[in-house]
Amino acid sequence: MFFFVQVDAYAQSEEDILNSIGAELENEAEAKKKREAAEKQYESLKSKADPLFKAGKFDKAEPLYKEMENLFPDKDYPKRQLAVVEQKLEDERAAKAEELYKSLIAAADQLLAQEKWDAAKLKYEEAIKAKSDESYPKTKIADITKLKKEAEDAKKQAEVQAKYDASIALADKALENKQWDAAVKQYEDASKIKPSEKYPKDQILKAAQLKKDAEEAAKQDA
Repeated sequence: MFFFVQVDAYAQSEEDILNSIGAELENEAEAKKKREAAEKQYESLKSKADPLFKAGKFDKAEPLYKEMENLFPDKDYPKRQLAVVEQKLEDERAAKAEELYKSLIAAADQLLAQEKWDAAKLKYEEAIKAKSDESYPKTKIADITKLKKEAEDAKKQAEVQAKYDASIALADKALENKQWDAAVKQYEDASKIKPSEKYPKDQILKAAQLKKDAEEAAKQDA
């Protein structure tokens, strides 16, 4: 009985070994099959990516090379191609940014020449977004702020001058017509508008003197 137990155990052990070998062979076959499928897919991707690369369609070639790299991370070819593609795409982005920048600057400069401050500023701001390292649009925005303030100040001064001139014109006319009190009032209004001006102050004194002279002359004629 002991003899049969040993034989049975030996047979079982041999069967396990054969099963193990069979499983290994099966796994190797499966791995080979998967690699062959991956190789086939890799070559298919390469046959699509390379013509796109040669045609300069780098944005379309890039994802295909990335798929190739994911299939076989140990292969250098897709890595080399991706390095070139990424540089080409960066060059394209830089060229487009430069073209957009120049277009925006040209438009902004034209608007600035037309004194359209706000519209020009917006264009310069867009130019900064296109090329943030450029100093020219930033300088121009600072210039616009200064020019805009100067223009607003000049406008206010012109409005003040217009009111002053209108009051002086009315005062001079009243003085010419010997309307002394009316003249004095208009000169006073003009002096309030531009306190630093000497002319209305002198004219007030002149009007007062002329009024006094006129009154004295009227007394003498009476």
